[in-house]
Parts: sequence; structure tokens; C-alpha cells
Amino acid sequence: MTNTESIVKQRGAHIGTTRKGRGFSESELHEAGLSIHAAIRLGIRSDPLRRTKHQKNIEQLRLLLDSMDKDALKIRKLSNKRCRQTAKPHKGRTERGLTSSGKRTRGLLRTRGLKSTKNYKYKK
Repeated sequence: MTNTESIVKQRGAHIGTTRKGRGFSESELHEAGLSIHAAIRLGIRSDPLRRTKHQKNIEQLRLLLDSMDKDALKIRKLSNKRCRQTAKPHKGRTERGLTSSGKRTRGLLRTRGLKSTKNYKYKK
């Protein structure tokens, strides 16, 4: 497999030199025929802050996609779908029993006095 690191031109005092980038820009991925989500599924890093488009990075992405096996790409997509878990919505402070009213409704507090009015008010 080829190298998946992007190349970025430096600014400031280092004008004209290149360094390793954090990931490929959205325009580079689009030119190579990938979306950001597909690149993440394949394990290719993307940098949403970059707006530049370098031809070396596009050629590197195309070589990488050509070298990958098509069956491996399908397996990778299926395995990502199986691994996803849906998160439960976060309960509020009251439902978790962190406030006095929440503790009372969950039965974590002892109440003083009469527990309900039906015991003394509505006698038969």
C-alpha cells in the first residue's frame, strides 16, 4: 500500500518548502472521486480546515485507490455498518435523580408527614 500522507506548502519564513499535512483537503478528495465519508471509511485522513488543492496529493490518492482491492473496499464498508451503535439520548438531571425533585420521584428520598391525602381525606 502506498503512503497516505498529504503534502502541504509552508507559509511565512519557510516559503517554498513542503511538510507533511494532517490530511487531504475536501477538493483533493473530490478530484480523486471520493467523498469525505468514503475517505473516512477507507482510513484516509481528511483535513476540513484546508482549502488548497495540490496535484501531487490528487495523484497520490488516485494511485492509492487503484492499488486497493475492490472486494476489500466492499468488506470495509459492510464492517463499518455493523460496528455502528446508536447512542441513547442523554437523560436530564431530574430523571437521573440529581435534583431533590428527581430523588423524590425515584423514591430515593424519605418524605415527611402524610404520604398522600387519600388515607385521611376520603374515608368511606
